[in-house]
Amino acid sequence: MKINVAVLMLAALLPLSLSPGNDDLPGEENWTVITSDGNLLMDYAAQVAVFSHNVKISNPRGRLDSDRLTIFFAEDGQTVKMVEAVGNVKVDMAGKTGGADKLLYYPQERRTVLLGNAGIRIGEDSVRGEEITFFLDRDEIVVKAATEMRIAPPQRREAPASR
Repeated sequence: MKINVAVLMLAALLPLSLSPGNDDLPGEENWTVITSDGNLLMDYAAQVAVFSHNVKISNPRGRLDSDRLTIFFAEDGQTVKMVEAVGNVKVDMAGKTGGADKLLYYPQERRTVLLGNAGIRIGEDSVRGEEITFFLDRDEIVVKAATEMRIAPPQRREAPASR
């Protein structure tokens, strides 16, 4: 069974862009679509929504895939407190691709954490480690327990003058 759920309030939910302020781009549509091959469990008492089996999230800023996605709401039932994606997590966001065993997103802090076998590629640059944290408002990445890092040298803009 395929579930398609369009949730307008989730447009700012996932950090599918590393540039702060992308929510305010002129002409930017404010939508998010979550699809799942499994069930959707809504636990109103616990303020939790769980999507299972081949979960895909897409919005104008990019895409996130995982085996399971859990959305934790604040006490008001409308504000997202935290999002957890688990299993085969893959992220594609405007030229930045990555993956991990688990992703945690804290929308109030504009912070995303990739955990376990975490890796990210931006152009020719890439880094892998056990934990990679993105601070979206600072356009900053912190890597803990890095296992691999490849940084391509900057290209020369001007060829040297010949003599």
